[in-house]
Amino acid sequence: MQRIPLHLLLMGETKAGKDTFAATWPKPMIVWHMDGHGQDAPYMKGAKEIGELQYYQLGNYTIEYRDIIAVDGGFIRIEYYSSDDPNFPQVAQVLEMRMGAFVKEQAGWQTLVVGSLSSAALEGRYSEMHLNPQFKDPRKWYGAATEYVERLVFWQKCLKINVIFTCHVGRDKDEVGGEFLFTPDLPGRLSYGAGRYFPEMYRLYIQRNPETGEASRVLQTDGDGRFQCGNHIDCDNPCYPHYESLWTKWDLM
Repeated sequence: MQRIPLHLLLMGETKAGKDTFAATWPKPMIVWHMDGHGQDAPYMKGAKEIGELQYYQLGNYTIEYRDIIAVDGGFIRIEYYSSDDPNFPQVAQVLEMRMGAFVKEQAGWQTLVVGSLSSAALEGRYSEMHLNPQFKDPRKWYGAATEYVERLVFWQKCLKINVIFTCHVGRDKDEVGGEFLFTPDLPGRLSYGAGRYFPEMYRLYIQRNPETGEASRVLQTDGDGRFQCGNHIDCDNPCYPHYESLWTKWDLM
């Protein structure tokens, strides 16, 4: 059976390997990277070619990017979105403009990776703090951050390619469908409601062998009464964190 584009919300603790897993997805791939330089290393590991930083103009904004020929020979472009001046944050405005432009160019890509939504929420809040410093109630800034991330999450539904949004795991449980589950670390109502926008929702975690202490990365693809996960392609659970491993059952249909 022909494989379909997947829209995935991927959550995991810090250093669980979210970008390492994302880097195995189909190329050409474009990454909207909000976590800073250095955390993009998984896309460069074993790369056949790593280009220099370059720049292009999008309206009045300058976007920094780097082109990579990955270890599997595929093409990856990483675009960097972070505020150079903390007193004048602009990432939220740049990304909203980029979203509109990307819809027209998506046919040239097989996978879009957006990471992380945790950083996107911070950028949205800082932007609102800069634009509306007169607010005396900080909840207005947090509310604006929620709406900004929600627009980003809602927008991805229109894309006809593979999409991965990464985020961390929330520290508290939310009630979802009558169960109290650990959900994505997202602002406000998105912590328990973001899953409605993603057919695929996985958790990546590190598991240690109790006898040897050896660590391995594991992908949870379905619910277990503790974490909010699920899938529509009948993939293994648990699953080895590689794109090809998701399709072992689908490919036999």
